[in-house]
Amino acid sequence: MSDVQLDDEEIMIKQSTSIGNLADNRSVLVKMVMGLKLAKTEAQADYVLIIIMVAAFVATFFVISRYLI
Repeated sequence: MSDVQLDDEEIMIKQSTSIGNLADNRSVLVKMVMGLKLAKTEAQADYVLIIIMVAAFVATFFVISRYLI
């Protein structure tokens, strides 16, 4: 009796293993940058995201120093 599986269990097992073994391991942000044609490779997309992050930090510090102090 322990070897009997229902169809729902088989479907859930297949879905859980397919989620764990995705062929495309890129993050959503990297996919978005590449989809917007801002970068051709994953490494270029990483650099674009780093530049965006640095610009956001600079803008945040500018706003804080300008308007809150």
